[in-house]
Amino acid sequence: MALGTAVITMQFHVNRERIILHQKRDRRPKLHGIKTSKNPPATTRTIQSMDATRDIFSPPLKVAPDGYDIKTAGEAYWNQAASVLQEWDAILPTDELFSSVEQHPYAPHLALEKAAESGHPLAQYYMANALASGIWPFDSLDVDDSVTFHKLEVMEEWSQHDHPQVAKSYLLWHMAAMAGNIEAAMALAHRWNEDTTLTTTSGSNIKCTMALPYLEAAAHGIMDQLEASLHSRAKVLPPMDRHVLAQVHMHGGTSSQLDWNNKPDESKEAIQFYHLKATTTPWNYNSDTENKSTTIDVHAASTLGHLYHYGVRGVPQNLTLALQYYEIAANNGNWEAAGQAGTFYLWGMGTTSNAAKALEYFQIGAADGSFQTCYRKRELAILQKKGKSNHPFDGDGEVYECDHRAMNGMGLMHLLGIPEIMDIDYNMAHKFLTLAKDSGDTDAHYNLAMMTLGWKTQYQNYPSEEDGDLPEDGMSANPFELPTENEKNAFALHHSGRTSGKQFRGPSQSSIKEAIKLLGVAANRGHIQARHRLGMIYSEGITVQTGALDTYKVVGKDCTKAKIHFQWIVDNASMERSRRLRLAYKEYIAGNLETSLRNYLTAAEGGSNVGQVNAAFLLEQGVCLGLGPSECAKASVRLWKAAADRGNAEACLRVGDFYYYGRLRGTTRSLGPFGWIQYVLYPEKHILPMIEKWQEVLKDSWNHYQESGTFKISFGDDSPAVDDGNQQCTADDCPEDSEHEEELMAADLSMAAHYYTVAVDKHLSARANFNL
Repeated sequence: MALGTAVITMQFHVNRERIILHQKRDRRPKLHGIKTSKNPPATTRTIQSMDATRDIFSPPLKVAPDGYDIKTAGEAYWNQAASVLQEWDAILPTDELFSSVEQHPYAPHLALEKAAESGHPLAQYYMANALASGIWPFDSLDVDDSVTFHKLEVMEEWSQHDHPQVAKSYLLWHMAAMAGNIEAAMALAHRWNEDTTLTTTSGSNIKCTMALPYLEAAAHGIMDQLEASLHSRAKVLPPMDRHVLAQVHMHGGTSSQLDWNNKPDESKEAIQFYHLKATTTPWNYNSDTENKSTTIDVHAASTLGHLYHYGVRGVPQNLTLALQYYEIAANNGNWEAAGQAGTFYLWGMGTTSNAAKALEYFQIGAADGSFQTCYRKRELAILQKKGKSNHPFDGDGEVYECDHRAMNGMGLMHLLGIPEIMDIDYNMAHKFLTLAKDSGDTDAHYNLAMMTLGWKTQYQNYPSEEDGDLPEDGMSANPFELPTENEKNAFALHHSGRTSGKQFRGPSQSSIKEAIKLLGVAANRGHIQARHRLGMIYSEGITVQTGALDTYKVVGKDCTKAKIHFQWIVDNASMERSRRLRLAYKEYIAGNLETSLRNYLTAAEGGSNVGQVNAAFLLEQGVCLGLGPSECAKASVRLWKAAADRGNAEACLRVGDFYYYGRLRGTTRSLGPFGWIQYVLYPEKHILPMIEKWQEVLKDSWNHYQESGTFKISFGDDSPAVDDGNQQCTADDCPEDSEHEEELMAADLSMAAHYYTVAVDKHLSARANFNL
């Protein structure tokens, strides 16, 4: 209901400014319908009179003929805008050809507007970003007075809800999210979550209530993408570039003072060296006396598999290549690599799914698949670590446990079964998974939790009467006792249907709580599916049926907990954000600063903290995308403020500096409350030009003296004239009212002091203490 009210309020602002969108959408308070097709359904309304109500300069655009439905028109407009967007955008496919818009410089801007008005989700998303930031996703236009064009205003605050431009951006994001755009849902979720105007009243968290539907929609969409991806299957996080350009710029690209996330990428030469060691047999290899496996550098192969598996150190994530190197290491005796290779084949990660091949590698990593051997190895390893065992396993000295991934894989093999190779054995599956869990395997925690909740066990695989395996009493194989009045832990989800009302099937209350505990451990270790499952559990709650009409709520709805889990998925698992941040950093290193900035800006609007600080830094450095100095400063401080509000210490300092030096008031204002300080801080900017000008003046005066015998000093129109009390100034370089200027300066100093104080109180910043 609250979401519907908010959307209606935004629509009021939109109508008030005559920004009427040409379609109607369902404004439900929950976005459960987010996973629909990327494009909205076609309507029968035509576009014959679309331009009739627009007070805007309209260049020739390639559009669908009159009478076509609005969806076709939206696609036509979008193709024209996308032909320019794909020059920098990390998401749009570069191999897809779009209609050219070179016939007119205004065409991409108008095409994007028209596509958004026609209901195209991607156009709505990019248009919303432009409205919120005040920066077009194309080159800025130098619009003259004879052209009526929608010029955007750059905001100084992250979200100015009372501004019509921002109100329209909210509406466009909402409509794009309803049509399935994940980044639009992320953008709205971030704004509702960070909205300081919303307060908690009467025990209800309004911010959480407003943000959760969008977070949940975004998380569902991200999980769909990951599960369908050959290079994830929701088992691997996409690599998320976390370089902070301000830190890299401050310390240098190879400084030892850089944090791990700011280290330079692995060089191509290092990758080639690892490849040679992992695949090449030395020239002095003797096949008669040496085992070939001893000549292959297993560590190099395993390292390359890890780099390609997780996409770290700038190596592109490629699970197909990772599998190849894992197989090299596994075939040469590396148990850990064997567990990884088996997992890849089981789930079809980087290759087609092959259960038989997966079993082969799991058996390599888990002592030929023997549970007793793996169990004994673990016992001896624990005793050896405690110094209580002098009986090494197999006489090797140090005891090596079975690989935890391989044991987890063996548990899944027994749970799923392989036709004509391995029968289903729930008991053995539980033993292997428990042993893998005790050895620290994260996926085993998740799999045990899902088994407890009924995955492949209680519901799907009960014996039937046709099988002839039903017990004589007619009960199911794994019955749960009906609870008494004092036993609240024994009821289950489903009535068996074959009893006299005395038995139930399904997980009990204690089993559900144990499953949630296991999911929590996996989630805290970065397991994507566990995070998603917990988010859904806390979003909807779990209610069990204890009788025909009796129910009991085992897990209540908890908006805060659900939001935490969905937010983690958005922050760490978004494939769109991963691509944008990675391309932005690569373009920055390559010197393509505008392309880098545009991708960082797009990520920033979706709530990426890295995107916000890096986009703010580039804008502050003068990469302004055609904006004027004042607008560029506003755009930068807006992003620094957004990062500061989320606890970024450097952002607090930067915002304080912006206000202390008066950078938002134009370039002619003196820096800081003491104007003379600029000559000390920036002598190369102020002192040197002044000296050069005086040299020219003195030279001209000397020449005049030689010609006429008299001195004449003339500074010219652009001279650094001395204030003699009668100096005139223009509106551009002199304040209209000195009192007003003093008020602005006092307000700026107050704002600077506020952000410096935040940096001191929350981050113990020594520099902020000095500034105060």
